[in-house]
Amino acid sequence: DGVEDVLRRIADAGVILGLTSGAMEGAARTKLEPGKLGRYFLFGAYGSDSPDRGEVTRMAVAKAARLHGRDLGRDEVYVVGDTPRDIEAAHAANATA
Repeated sequence: DGVEDVLRRIADAGVILGLTSGAMEGAARTKLEPGKLGRYFLFGAYGSDSPDRGEVTRMAVAKAARLHGRDLGRDEVYVVGDTPRDIEAAHAANATA
């Protein structure tokens, strides 16, 4: 399965997907455009929101909580990243990495 198939299955299961990126919002969205993947991410937080990755991730978690209408526990928020800094950001936001 490709990434779009995986994202579709996750979204179809009712999981709300968000995106965090150290890039500026426009650049992050541009990276998703060729595969039309942006439609799977209902919210995001970006380097244009803060230069601190932990803060960016906390902002994304806060947006997810607003969508759910309640605070979210660590076991409900998963951060998938490709660098050790992403893991650090997840921990800074009290999320599971």
